[in-house]
Amino acid sequence: MSERSKVSVFLSSPTDVQSEREAAERVVSRLGGVYAAHVELTLERWERRFYEASKGFQEAIAAMETFHLIVGVLWKRIGSELPPQTFRRPDGTPFESGTVYEIETALAASQRSGRPAVYIFRKTSPVTYEAERVDEQRAQKEALDGWWARTFRDEAGHYIAATNSFNTTEDFEAKFENCLADWLRNKGYVPSGPVWGVATQGSPYPGLIAYERDRSLVFFGRQLAIEQARDELLAAVARETGLPALFVIGASGSGKSSLVRAGLVPQLTRPGAVPEVDLWCTAVTAPTADSLASLAAHLYASDSLPELAASAQPEPERWARMVARSPEAAADSVAWALDHAAEAEARRTGAGRKLQASLLLVLDQLESLFRTLPPDHDQVTFTRVLRALVAGGRVWLLTTLRSDHYAAFQRDPDLLALKRAGATYDLPPPGPAEIADIVKGPARAAGLTFDECDGKSLARVLVEAAPNADALPLLQMTLAQLFERREGAKLSFASYEAVGEVEGAIAAHANAVFDQVSPAAQRELGPLVEQLVRDVARRSDRQIRFTAQVADRKAFETSAPRRELVEVLVNRRLLVSDDGNLRVAHEALLRRWDRARDSLERLADAELRKARLQRALAIVAAVVFFGVAGIAFWQWSEAQREARAARAALSGQTATHSQLSLQDFPQRSLLLAVEALNITAEQHEPPVGAAEKALRQALAHAGGVVLGRHEKPISAVNLSPDGRWLVTVAEAENGARLWDLATASGATNPIELQGGGGHIAISPNSQWLVTVSSQGQPTRLWDLAAQSPGTSSRILSAAKEPVVFSRDNRWLVTGGDY
Repeated sequence: MSERSKVSVFLSSPTDVQSEREAAERVVSRLGGVYAAHVELTLERWERRFYEASKGFQEAIAAMETFHLIVGVLWKRIGSELPPQTFRRPDGTPFESGTVYEIETALAASQRSGRPAVYIFRKTSPVTYEAERVDEQRAQKEALDGWWARTFRDEAGHYIAATNSFNTTEDFEAKFENCLADWLRNKGYVPSGPVWGVATQGSPYPGLIAYERDRSLVFFGRQLAIEQARDELLAAVARETGLPALFVIGASGSGKSSLVRAGLVPQLTRPGAVPEVDLWCTAVTAPTADSLASLAAHLYASDSLPELAASAQPEPERWARMVARSPEAAADSVAWALDHAAEAEARRTGAGRKLQASLLLVLDQLESLFRTLPPDHDQVTFTRVLRALVAGGRVWLLTTLRSDHYAAFQRDPDLLALKRAGATYDLPPPGPAEIADIVKGPARAAGLTFDECDGKSLARVLVEAAPNADALPLLQMTLAQLFERREGAKLSFASYEAVGEVEGAIAAHANAVFDQVSPAAQRELGPLVEQLVRDVARRSDRQIRFTAQVADRKAFETSAPRRELVEVLVNRRLLVSDDGNLRVAHEALLRRWDRARDSLERLADAELRKARLQRALAIVAAVVFFGVAGIAFWQWSEAQREARAARAALSGQTATHSQLSLQDFPQRSLLLAVEALNITAEQHEPPVGAAEKALRQALAHAGGVVLGRHEKPISAVNLSPDGRWLVTVAEAENGARLWDLATASGATNPIELQGGGGHIAISPNSQWLVTVSSQGQPTRLWDLAAQSPGTSSRILSAAKEPVVFSRDNRWLVTGGDY
């Protein structure tokens, strides 16, 4: 492979375009993957070292010429100021900001030497300002507009330099990607056509099968995981007692096989990736009924290590028998074959030194090895051979393991020994940006485009249809079907609708998978669906409502047919098995698959029959109950009347004790007065007058202030942090009361806040009050610093509780129906 060109991109932008910054990084990463064989793309943002290295305008121009491409992104901020005594234009005027400094020096460098190329993007979406920073942010916008007019327009208002406009982050990402790809092609860094030829190489989307090494050009969305896994392996090799073994562990359908086959294998075997290795031989295998025989066959293959055929064991069967008797002999024989492969390569290339060869052994789907408990003889023999091969130092092992089989893995001492001396990488699920790359990257590499409708790209629709990593296999299947139905080079909405969208594609795949299991296993689908859902009910429109849930795999797999059904559905990516639990990969499996929907129908009907039976029993019980209730009711009413009278008398007596204690024991008097009121309040009965009077006297004697009362019981109280304002809310009242504790009249004449109540919150600086009504009134924000707080409010549309202020008083977070 010829040496790749290195292209550096500098991104200049203020902080108000953070989402566009992240989009630019995604674009550079995605195109870096598409054109990895031709160019090494890097993106740099603003860095302090750039300014420290630039002592003047001419030096800044020279610094900018080290980049190939400068991209400026602006919206409503011009950026942060620079020290005017240091950063000045040749005419002596200071630069308005760091962003201006970067862009102007880039433009000057481009005019002087033709490098870098400069692309400026300006966001055109409506500008909004924060209430507490209006003046500052408006000044930033006005400064930007002034500089923009001076820099890019002449006196007549015509543009004198090329700029690009965009409305949304998605719009910017698409335009910047096209811009960068065109620039790379025009400069000759990358081929003019697609790097993946669909006519000769087929679909860039493999569907439900894993990406292989020959599909590394269209394997996207996992660059960070590849680098992290590679670093873990190399760190293990660098340890004094470390071994070159990596175990990639993750949930079913998380992309382990693709990561290893299309990601790690090309990375490790690239020339120079491991300096100590000049030649890599590779073998890819998976456990079978006779794993050792399968390993031998793959090692002897012409594209692996065919030199083994010239050894004392010319056939793979003889090699397998030999290493079964003596696992250590496996490492010796492979080392001998690798030495011969290295000698042949040295003769072919004319190398003037001895070359070092190693074998990269990929053992995929390690969980298939664990068939019996305890491990059988074949498994024990196979893992001993693996350990001996890796311990010899010439074989590097990459293996994948489904996380729900980790317990079985731990029971094998040889595998555990390899894990301890080697490395483990827990494969995390991809995030939204990585899923977007998984969708868009292969299309870019193959020269495919996504249809757009009403300003929305089909790529975005597909990303939104896969809300989590569980749905990735089904998304890949849908993409493969879209490719087969493509219209020229376009993946269209019409094709997406024709396959039934992601949900319809899932249903078709589920039927094909279900037909592969035995009739006995098929009969277990109903009980399985019952474990995967809860709250099943039929709505008024006859549709089924349910909530998906995880199921205990071990508890369900009580028979061979059940185990067969689960294993097939998990292996074909319709169910996900993790931590001993089962869950559907996508709820569409239950909504759109007719067989699962039939099971839900039966569950809903059973729940309906159960509910009807319960109602019938309730009616019978009610008839019996009301037959005797009349007599009991009169007796109960009399008892209640007597109890109320007794409570009122007790409240009055307690109030009398409070008044008698007032002079000598004021604290006891206050507690007795409160208790006198609680005797009736706990039963929601009106207070006894003597109890209220006793409380007022006790409070007055204690130096407290008696506030006016609500008609209903108080349900919420909040005191402002500065101690001035008290807010009270009563049950079922359409409003709240605001008490000004800093004035004498404020404690007796509260401010009525109409439409408030229910839930209240006060900002840390005591300026703002939010009231969330429990009576259907809109949520309001009140300004307590206003001259008339009771009339100074504004409605917060759609806001509901909970309500929380940020500590710096800048942000208010509310709930709502979003």
